[in-house]
Amino acid sequence: SKSYTSSLIFEKLRKKYPKIMTRLYSYYTTGKDRATPWNKVMFDKTMPLFNYPDFIRSLQTNRFVFEPCSYHTYGRTSVDCAALGIPMVGSNRVMSMRYCFPNMSCETYDAKAILSIMDKILSDKEWLDEQMKYAYKQCEYFNYENAEKRYNLMVEETRITCKK
Repeated sequence: SKSYTSSLIFEKLRKKYPKIMTRLYSYYTTGKDRATPWNKVMFDKTMPLFNYPDFIRSLQTNRFVFEPCSYHTYGRTSVDCAALGIPMVGSNRVMSMRYCFPNMSCETYDAKAILSIMDKILSDKEWLDEQMKYAYKQCEYFNYENAEKRYNLMVEETRITCKK
């Protein structure tokens, strides 16, 4: 099962990267903690229910962020990390992850790929600098003005389609 597989991945990660790891999230309430087996294995502590400014301050304390999202989503954290200059390893199921960090995204349960990317982040400064410059440039796609243009274009295209 996926839970069993992900637990094995995180056990390997904990052996290789034994420092304290904290699970941060700003999108859930305390009573709705989605603690899965991999969360229990991977993280020493959980810090739920952040407001957005506190969430950003918490992100800034990380050397890199690992977010193994197993579902398809937009992925706000990828954009936040790119804008803050924080490397992120994550799922290729997350749209913003693929857009900002294409060389740091992989299948959610691919332990070899995850470990390989983490090793590269920690050992190859030149490669990492190149990835972070690219990620920062990609943030423009997500800024307010560009998002508003895309939204207005979508509304206009929908209006034209509905008139037909």
